[in-house]
Amino acid sequence: MRKTVKLLFISMVMAFIMCAPAFSEQGNASFKIKNGVLTEWYGDFTNVAIPACVIGIGESVFKGCRNFERVIIPDSVTSIENWAFRGCDSLKSVTIPNSVTSIGYGVFGGCKNLADVTIPDSITSVEAGMFEYCSSLERVTIPDSITSIGDYAFRGCNNLANIVIPDSVANIGYGAFSGCKKLANIAIPDSVTNIGYGAFSGCSSLANVYYGGTEDDWNEIKINKNSGLGGKTIIGNDGSEWIAK
Repeated sequence: MRKTVKLLFISMVMAFIMCAPAFSEQGNASFKIKNGVLTEWYGDFTNVAIPACVIGIGESVFKGCRNFERVIIPDSVTSIENWAFRGCDSLKSVTIPNSVTSIGYGVFGGCKNLADVTIPDSITSVEAGMFEYCSSLERVTIPDSITSIGDYAFRGCNNLANIVIPDSVANIGYGAFSGCKKLANIAIPDSVTNIGYGAFSGCSSLANVYYGGTEDDWNEIKINKNSGLGGKTIIGNDGSEWIAK
Protein backbone atom coordinates (compact mmCIF):
# COMPACT_ATOMS: atom_id res chain seq x y z
CA MET A 1 0.00 0.00 0.00
CA ARG A 2 2.77 2.43 1.00
CA LYS A 3 4.68 1.59 -2.17
CA THR A 4 1.60 2.33 -4.30
CA VAL A 5 1.02 5.67 -2.58
CA LYS A 6 4.70 6.55 -2.98
CA LEU A 7 4.63 5.77 -6.71
CA LEU A 8 1.45 7.84 -7.14
CA PHE A 9 3.05 10.76 -5.32
CA ILE A 10 6.18 10.56 -7.49
CA SER A 11 4.02 10.50 -10.65
CA MET A 12 2.12 13.60 -9.51
CA VAL A 13 5.36 15.43 -8.73
CA MET A 14 6.82 14.53 -12.12
CA ALA A 15 3.68 15.74 -13.90
CA PHE A 16 3.87 19.03 -11.99
CA ILE A 17 7.53 19.45 -12.89
CA MET A 18 6.89 18.70 -16.56
CA CYS A 19 4.14 21.30 -16.76
CA ALA A 20 5.85 23.92 -14.62
CA PRO A 21 6.58 27.38 -16.12
CA ALA A 22 9.79 26.26 -17.82
CA PHE A 23 11.17 24.97 -21.09
CA SER A 24 10.71 21.29 -21.88
CA GLU A 25 13.23 19.84 -24.30
CA GLN A 26 12.28 17.36 -27.06
CA GLY A 27 15.30 16.71 -29.26
CA ASN A 28 16.11 20.08 -30.82
CA ALA A 29 12.73 21.53 -29.90
CA SER A 30 11.83 23.56 -26.85
CA PHE A 31 8.35 23.99 -25.43
CA LYS A 32 7.48 26.63 -22.87
CA ILE A 33 4.55 25.46 -20.76
CA LYS A 34 2.79 27.62 -18.19
CA ASN A 35 -0.06 26.27 -16.05
CA GLY A 36 -0.50 23.46 -18.55
CA VAL A 37 -0.73 25.82 -21.54
CA LEU A 38 1.86 25.66 -24.31
CA THR A 39 2.88 29.30 -24.75
CA GLU A 40 6.08 29.12 -26.84
CA TRP A 41 7.81 26.68 -29.17
CA TYR A 42 11.24 26.75 -30.76
CA GLY A 43 12.55 24.19 -33.23
CA ASP A 44 12.90 23.13 -36.83
CA PHE A 45 11.32 19.67 -36.88
CA THR A 46 9.07 18.43 -39.67
CA ASN A 47 7.10 16.33 -37.16
CA VAL A 48 6.08 17.78 -33.82
CA ALA A 49 4.67 15.83 -30.87
CA ILE A 50 3.19 18.12 -28.25
CA PRO A 51 4.04 16.95 -24.70
CA ALA A 52 1.34 14.89 -23.01
CA CYS A 53 1.14 17.22 -20.01
CA VAL A 54 -0.23 20.08 -22.15
CA ILE A 55 -3.91 20.92 -21.68
CA GLY A 56 -4.04 24.00 -23.91
CA ILE A 57 -2.25 25.26 -27.01
CA GLY A 58 -1.82 29.00 -26.66
CA GLU A 59 -2.54 31.83 -29.07
CA SER A 60 -0.27 32.02 -32.13
CA VAL A 61 2.20 29.48 -30.68
CA PHE A 62 3.06 27.87 -34.02
CA LYS A 63 1.97 30.78 -36.22
CA GLY A 64 4.18 31.09 -39.29
CA CYS A 65 6.23 27.94 -38.55
CA ARG A 66 6.93 26.93 -42.13
CA ASN A 67 8.90 23.70 -41.64
CA PHE A 68 6.78 21.16 -39.86
CA GLU A 69 4.47 18.87 -41.80
CA ARG A 70 2.71 16.92 -39.10
CA VAL A 71 1.64 17.67 -35.56
CA ILE A 72 0.50 15.19 -32.95
CA ILE A 73 -1.88 16.67 -30.39
CA PRO A 74 -2.23 14.52 -27.25
CA ASP A 75 -5.63 13.73 -25.76
CA SER A 76 -4.72 15.81 -22.70
CA VAL A 77 -5.41 18.95 -24.77
CA THR A 78 -8.85 20.55 -24.31
CA SER A 79 -8.38 23.90 -26.06
CA ILE A 80 -6.57 25.36 -29.07
CA GLU A 81 -6.46 29.14 -28.99
CA ASN A 82 -6.69 31.71 -31.79
CA TRP A 83 -4.26 31.46 -34.73
CA ALA A 84 -2.30 28.65 -33.06
CA PHE A 85 -1.19 27.09 -36.38
CA ARG A 86 -1.93 29.93 -38.77
CA GLY A 87 0.39 30.18 -41.77
CA CYS A 88 2.09 26.82 -41.20
CA ASP A 89 2.73 26.42 -44.92
CA SER A 90 4.07 22.84 -44.84
CA LEU A 91 1.51 21.35 -42.44
CA LYS A 92 -0.10 18.39 -44.21
CA SER A 93 -1.65 16.35 -41.44
CA VAL A 94 -3.21 17.05 -38.08
CA THR A 95 -5.39 14.89 -35.88
CA ILE A 96 -7.56 16.76 -33.40
CA PRO A 97 -8.45 14.47 -30.48
CA ASN A 98 -11.96 14.27 -29.02
CA SER A 99 -10.61 15.78 -25.79
CA VAL A 100 -10.57 19.20 -27.53
CA THR A 101 -13.74 21.15 -26.77
CA SER A 102 -12.67 24.62 -27.88
CA ILE A 103 -10.91 25.80 -31.05
CA GLY A 104 -10.37 29.53 -31.59
CA TYR A 105 -10.43 31.86 -34.58
CA GLY A 106 -8.24 31.25 -37.63
CA VAL A 107 -6.43 28.31 -36.04
CA PHE A 108 -5.44 26.64 -39.34
CA GLY A 109 -5.87 29.65 -41.62
CA GLY A 110 -3.31 29.83 -44.42
CA CYS A 111 -2.08 26.25 -43.96
CA LYS A 112 -1.89 25.89 -47.72
CA ASN A 113 -0.75 22.23 -47.76
CA LEU A 114 -3.34 20.89 -45.32
CA ALA A 115 -5.38 18.47 -47.44
CA ASP A 116 -7.57 16.47 -45.08
CA VAL A 117 -8.98 17.19 -41.65
CA THR A 118 -11.57 15.69 -39.34
CA ILE A 119 -13.26 17.97 -36.83
CA PRO A 120 -13.98 16.05 -33.61
CA ASP A 121 -17.55 15.72 -32.35
CA SER A 122 -16.49 17.41 -29.10
CA ILE A 123 -16.59 20.76 -30.99
CA THR A 124 -19.86 22.70 -31.37
CA SER A 125 -18.79 25.42 -33.79
CA VAL A 126 -16.40 25.96 -36.69
CA GLU A 127 -15.06 29.35 -35.67
CA ALA A 128 -14.35 32.31 -37.94
CA GLY A 129 -11.51 31.75 -40.38
CA MET A 130 -10.67 28.34 -38.96
CA PHE A 131 -9.61 26.92 -42.35
CA GLU A 132 -9.56 30.01 -44.56
CA TYR A 133 -7.06 29.92 -47.45
CA CYS A 134 -6.24 26.25 -46.88
CA SER A 135 -5.85 25.99 -50.64
CA SER A 136 -5.05 22.23 -50.69
CA LEU A 137 -7.98 21.21 -48.48
CA GLU A 138 -9.99 18.59 -50.39
CA ARG A 139 -11.91 16.83 -47.65
CA VAL A 140 -13.35 17.96 -44.38
CA THR A 141 -15.60 16.00 -42.07
CA ILE A 142 -18.04 18.15 -40.12
CA PRO A 143 -19.63 16.23 -37.22
CA ASP A 144 -23.24 16.34 -36.04
CA SER A 145 -22.17 18.32 -32.98
CA ILE A 146 -21.59 21.50 -35.03
CA THR A 147 -24.34 24.12 -34.78
CA SER A 148 -22.63 27.06 -36.49
CA ILE A 149 -20.15 27.58 -39.32
CA GLY A 150 -18.46 30.90 -38.62
CA ASP A 151 -17.61 33.83 -40.85
CA TYR A 152 -15.02 33.02 -43.54
CA ALA A 153 -14.49 29.55 -42.01
CA PHE A 154 -13.58 27.95 -45.37
CA ARG A 155 -12.91 31.06 -47.45
CA GLY A 156 -10.46 30.50 -50.30
CA CYS A 157 -10.33 26.70 -49.98
CA ASN A 158 -9.80 26.36 -53.72
CA ASN A 159 -9.68 22.55 -53.84
CA LEU A 160 -12.71 21.81 -51.67
CA ALA A 161 -15.09 20.12 -54.14
CA ASN A 162 -17.88 18.69 -51.98
CA ILE A 163 -19.11 19.24 -48.49
CA VAL A 164 -21.99 17.91 -46.42
CA ILE A 165 -23.32 20.20 -43.72
CA PRO A 166 -24.86 18.13 -40.90
CA ASP A 167 -28.46 18.67 -39.81
CA SER A 168 -27.28 20.12 -36.50
CA VAL A 169 -26.14 23.36 -38.20
CA ALA A 170 -28.38 26.43 -37.88
CA ASN A 171 -26.05 29.22 -39.04
CA ILE A 172 -23.76 29.62 -42.05
CA GLY A 173 -21.80 32.82 -41.53
CA TYR A 174 -20.57 35.66 -43.73
CA GLY A 175 -18.28 34.44 -46.51
CA ALA A 176 -18.14 30.96 -44.97
CA PHE A 177 -17.39 29.22 -48.29
CA SER A 178 -16.52 32.25 -50.41
CA GLY A 179 -13.94 31.68 -53.12
CA CYS A 180 -14.22 27.88 -53.00
CA LYS A 181 -13.77 27.67 -56.77
CA LYS A 182 -14.06 23.87 -57.09
CA LEU A 183 -17.09 23.48 -54.84
CA ALA A 184 -19.54 21.77 -57.19
CA ASN A 185 -22.15 20.32 -54.85
CA ILE A 186 -23.28 21.15 -51.36
CA ALA A 187 -25.95 19.69 -49.11
CA ILE A 188 -27.73 22.14 -46.80
CA PRO A 189 -30.00 20.66 -44.12
CA ASP A 190 -33.41 22.03 -43.18
CA SER A 191 -32.01 22.90 -39.74
CA VAL A 192 -30.31 25.99 -41.27
CA THR A 193 -32.09 29.22 -40.39
CA ASN A 194 -29.52 31.79 -41.53
CA ILE A 195 -27.15 32.10 -44.51
CA GLY A 196 -24.95 35.18 -44.33
CA TYR A 197 -23.60 37.75 -46.76
CA GLY A 198 -21.29 36.23 -49.37
CA ALA A 199 -21.51 32.75 -47.82
CA PHE A 200 -21.09 31.15 -51.27
CA SER A 201 -19.82 34.06 -53.33
CA GLY A 202 -17.09 33.22 -55.84
CA CYS A 203 -18.04 29.52 -55.89
CA SER A 204 -17.80 29.47 -59.68
CA SER A 205 -18.29 25.69 -60.04
CA LEU A 206 -21.33 25.44 -57.79
CA ALA A 207 -24.17 24.01 -59.88
CA ASN A 208 -26.54 22.24 -57.51
CA VAL A 209 -27.52 22.81 -53.93
CA TYR A 210 -29.22 19.86 -52.25
CA TYR A 211 -31.62 20.99 -49.56
CA GLY A 212 -33.09 18.82 -46.82
CA GLY A 213 -36.54 20.43 -46.91
CA THR A 214 -39.18 21.78 -49.29
CA GLU A 215 -39.32 25.04 -51.21
CA ASP A 216 -41.62 26.45 -48.54
CA ASP A 217 -39.05 25.55 -45.89
CA TRP A 218 -36.31 27.16 -47.99
CA ASN A 219 -38.25 30.39 -48.19
CA GLU A 220 -38.32 30.54 -44.39
CA ILE A 221 -34.53 30.75 -44.18
CA LYS A 222 -33.03 34.18 -43.59
CA ILE A 223 -30.79 34.35 -46.68
CA ASN A 224 -28.78 37.46 -47.39
CA LYS A 225 -29.54 38.68 -50.91
CA ASN A 226 -25.80 38.67 -51.62
CA SER A 227 -25.20 35.16 -50.29
CA GLY A 228 -23.94 33.94 -53.66
CA LEU A 229 -26.80 31.47 -54.04
CA GLY A 230 -28.91 33.68 -56.28
CA GLY A 231 -29.66 31.90 -59.57
CA LYS A 232 -28.47 28.51 -58.31
CA THR A 233 -30.62 25.39 -58.70
CA ILE A 234 -31.96 24.13 -55.38
CA ILE A 235 -33.04 20.49 -55.19
CA GLY A 236 -35.46 19.74 -52.36
CA ASN A 237 -35.85 16.53 -50.41
CA ASP A 238 -38.95 15.65 -52.45
CA GLY A 239 -37.06 15.94 -55.73
CA SER A 240 -38.58 19.30 -56.66
CA GLU A 241 -36.31 22.01 -58.07
CA TRP A 242 -36.36 25.79 -57.93
CA ILE A 243 -34.05 28.70 -58.57
CA ALA A 244 -32.76 30.58 -55.56
CA LYS A 245 -33.52 34.29 -55.53
